[in-house]
Amino acid sequence: MGPGPIPGDRCRPERIGRIPIKGVMLVQSSDEPGGCTAYQQYQTCQAPWGSDAWDCPMSPLEWMFVPNRPEPPSATTTGPSAPRRVGLFGGTFDPPHVGHLVTAVNVRHSLELDLVVLMVANVPWQKEGTRRITPAPARLAMVEAAVADVPGIVAGSAEIELGGPSYTADTLVALASEYPDAELFTIVGDDAAAGITSWERYREVVERSALVVVDRPGDPVELPAEVPWIRVEVPRLEVSSTDLRSRSNDGRPLDYLVTEPVLDVIRSRGLYRDEVAVAGAGT
Repeated sequence: MGPGPIPGDRCRPERIGRIPIKGVMLVQSSDEPGGCTAYQQYQTCQAPWGSDAWDCPMSPLEWMFVPNRPEPPSATTTGPSAPRRVGLFGGTFDPPHVGHLVTAVNVRHSLELDLVVLMVANVPWQKEGTRRITPAPARLAMVEAAVADVPGIVAGSAEIELGGPSYTADTLVALASEYPDAELFTIVGDDAAAGITSWERYREVVERSALVVVDRPGDPVELPAEVPWIRVEVPRLEVSSTDLRSRSNDGRPLDYLVTEPVLDVIRSRGLYRDEVAVAGAGT
């Protein structure tokens, strides 16, 4: 992290708490004495506010009230600051739940990835015709809401932009174009990994990326021997999108199974049922 404001600077809040900040920045204030003089972009910090360890200039709310604030520069995908290790975590995400986030965060930590992309399938060919799929734009909106405040995890729309059925081999080509200097990792669950030889052009997937299988605690699933695997164990959470859709249809609450921002998208768009039940609310 870059240096924070000097002690006593007006940009240093006089309160205590733990607030993770993404997109931290300071601005030059020429019209007020003691104004902030540094500029920081896309940082995350979580330190006690008001302590010597604090390195954040201001909260996002305070930033919104800074006059004539500059916009943060776009994250670059090339050059020295570009991500070098990028994970592709594809899915239907109908809806995205806390298990998806736990997987993404733990794989990123275990493999020291710079970025994990939760890639929203446009038309998931393996599920096509088996059930009604929520429209891709709505699923993308839910994923964007889910990862908005999660460092190093982003939503991906390349498969939606490509159109048609979604195949990982094509997605990796698009991802390699977006991050030309990055080593790519394809992240899959053990059930999907066991059937990878049925994937469309699966050998291209193996050639273009390292294959990461997410293991749950317990006996590992037997995987195709012809494919090299990286196995990462993550906590087991008994939650699935199928169950969440069923819960919603039954009027049961989804609280704490999906994040609050995802619930907001579900409610505002009327997904899965006209109204999602809230924990503690009357039936």
